Amino acid sequence: GQEALDEATAFSPDLIITDLLMPQMDGFEMIRQL
Repeated sequence: GQEALDEATAFSPDLIITDLLMPQMDGFEMIRQL
């Protein structure tokens, strides 16, 4: 969740494949915050 969001904002990938069930934050919330 939060760790994936931190990595995505640091590296700015072209494509993100995520799990929906993660600790602290689900995949939908992670995408919303991007």
